[in-house]
Amino acid sequence: MPDRNRLSPVLPSTAEDVRAIAPTPETAGRVRDAAMVLAISAAVLAVVDSQGLLTWARDLAPNTVSEVTRLLVYAWHVTMDRFGAADIHPILRNLFRALHDL
Repeated sequence: MPDRNRLSPVLPSTAEDVRAIAPTPETAGRVRDAAMVLAISAAVLAVVDSQGLLTWARDLAPNTVSEVTRLLVYAWHVTMDRFGAADIHPILRNLFRALHDL
């Protein structure tokens, strides 16, 4: 039966609960490493798949933030296209398909 005195069934309610889930120095290092890998992956994806970002931005609900986002993404895509980075995506896709078919 749930405790009705708790503010949230998910969040810790006591200091002991917080200490039980707090990261240790070992796990904090792994979390930091994972965050770095995710950031690098997102950056590579933004460079290589700027067309995908453009498609994503077009599908956003219409509002002021999405309009600004669309303009920024379009400028990013034009820049990546100018540098030739947008051409890498189809090459990689074809390579992975060929490897998958082996």
